Amino acid sequence: ALLGGFRTGALEFGHHRLRCGEIFESRFGVGLFHQSFVAVFGKTRDAFFQRRNAGCHLRARALEMGKLLARFFHLASGGSANSLNGDGKLLAAPPDINQPDRFTYDPMNPVPSYGGNVCCTGNAITAGSFDQRKMESRHDILVYTSEPFADGLELTGPITPTLYVSSDAKDTDFTVKVLDVYPDGRAYNLDESIQRLRYRDGYDKALAWMEKDKVYKVTLQPLNTSNYFAPGHRLRIEVSSSNFPRFD
Repeated sequence: ALLGGFRTGALEFGHHRLRCGEIFESRFGVGLFHQSFVAVFGKTRDAFFQRRNAGCHLRARALEMGKLLARFFHLASGGSANSLNGDGKLLAAPPDINQPDRFTYDPMNPVPSYGGNVCCTGNAITAGSFDQRKMESRHDILVYTSEPFADGLELTGPITPTLYVSSDAKDTDFTVKVLDVYPDGRAYNLDESIQRLRYRDGYDKALAWMEKDKVYKVTLQPLNTSNYFAPGHRLRIEVSSSNFPRFD
C-alpha cells in the first residue's frame, strides 16, 4: 500500500510504502493515507483510522499530543514594516517602544491571491501553499517575522488576529496571512482571512463606518491550522487590505 503522495501547491509531502498490517503513526495528530486527510486536534486518546484496500487492512494511528497552550505574538516595528525588506518583527512579548505602520491601498492594484484554501474559483486561483516572497515585495503588504525557533514549535488550533487600525476612508478591508518561513527564506502560506470594517461589530449589527484618524480595535475571524515549525523555521504574519480575486 502506498501512503501519502499528498501535494498542496508547491509543497510535496512524499510517499511511504506500507506493508500489510503496518501502522502509520503521526506524532502531530495527522494521519494521511491514499490522499485522505485525517486531522486530530487537542488532547485525544490513541485513535485508529482504518481503510481497507485490495484485501489489506491499513491503519493510521494519531498519537496523544498532550496539553495545548495558548501563545501570543505581537506585531512590532520602527514604523516601516512595508514589504519583506521592512523592519517588521513578530515578538513573544509586547515591545517597549512601537511605531504605527502605514501603507497605501489602491483598489485598482490589489494584492493578487496566490494559493490558499480556495474552492470553486475555476482557473482564477490555484489552491495550495506557495512561496509568497514575490508578493511580499509589495509595499502595500506589512510583513512581521519571528526569530528562528531553536527547538521547533507546533501550532495547532485557531489563530485569532487582533489589529488596531485607522484609515482615511469610511470603510476598507484588512487581511491577515499566516506563513511558515524556511531557513533558506522560502515563505509558505498556511491560512488567511479578511475583515471588512463596516461589519466589524458583527454581520447582524448596524453598519459601523470609520472616522478619519480614529483608531479601531478589530478582531478577525479565527484562522485554523496545524503546522510544525521545525528548528530554524520562523513564523510570519502579513497584513494588507486586499487578496483578489479570492476576496472581492
